Formats: sequence, C-alpha cells, structure tokens
Amino acid sequence: MQLNKLWIAAAAGIAITGGSALAQDLFAYPPEGRAKARQQQDQFECHQWAVEQTHFDPVQYAAEPAPGQGMAPSAAAPSSPSGSQGSRQAAKLAAGAAQGASIAKISGGNPGEGAAAGAVLRTLQGRMATRAAEEQRQREAQAARQAQSQQAQTQQSQQQQELQSRRKAYQQARATCFKARGYTVSAG
Repeated sequence: MQLNKLWIAAAAGIAITGGSALAQDLFAYPPEGRAKARQQQDQFECHQWAVEQTHFDPVQYAAEPAPGQGMAPSAAAPSSPSGSQGSRQAAKLAAGAAQGASIAKISGGNPGEGAAAGAVLRTLQGRMATRAAEEQRQREAQAARQAQSQQAQTQQSQQQQELQSRRKAYQQARATCFKARGYTVSAG
C-alpha cells in the first residue's frame, strides 16, 4: 500500500513539476528538517487534495490524447452527375439542330447549315451551364470546408482555454496545500 502511494506521488511529481506541458512548474521548498519520506507523502497528499478540490488530475490527463488529436477532418467526395449523360447530350444536340433548322427555314436560309449552327450553339450553352454548375459546387464545397475548419479551430481554442483554466485551478489548490504544510512555494 505504501509503495503504491509513493509510486503515485512520484508519477504526480514528474507530471506536475518535471517541466511537462501539463502544468506550470510549481516549486515547493520544504521546511527545514522535513524528511524526504515526509516530503513525498506531502507531495502525494497535496496532489490528491488538489484533484479533489478541482476535479482535475493532470496525471490522468497526461494519459489521454490532447483535444483534437487523432481526428482528421473528413473531406466529402465530390458528387458526379448521375444518369446517362451521353443520351442527354444527344437529345440536346437534336433539339438544337431542330431549332436551328426551323430558324433557317423561316428566315430563308439553308436548313442544314442552320441545324449545324443550332447544334453547336446548344452544345456551347450546355458546356457553359455544366462549367458554371461545377464551379458553383466547388465554391460551395470550399466554403463548407472553411466553415468546418473554422468551427474545429474555435472548438479546439475553447478546449485549450478550459484546460488552461483547470490547470491553473489545480496548481493554486496544490500550492495552497503546500503552504498550509509550511512549504515555501513559487510558480515557475
């Protein structure tokens, strides 16, 4: 039992005062004549008390992944148009050819040339519409990715702020415990 307490105290000391990123360094100088075993016991008990007061355990937190780690943003694959694109294009060409032939016949021109011009015009219109629709999908996808990225950054920032606040409260509680036991305490 005593060995288990010392192991936990040592782990807490390493995680808390070992220069780790989990907490600011807290230096506690023992009162004169305090035995090493008693210092380790004080360290363990102050850690336990600070955890009870703040509900934050930096040793436990060190074993967990940092907020946002291991999570890669998912990118949705662009959707492709469904259906038979070839048959739709053929129908558009035929409609354009018929329209061009009708205009040429009414205006006294060559219906064959009118049909060819109408088909070309319909093809160009279709390509322009397809290109505009694709550009719009790309802009929307980019905007969605940017919004998702901004939301993730905001959430990560909020989590970091909360973590810093909890760390600070833990350190203050731990320092209070050490001071109550006669230690000289300073934060690094």
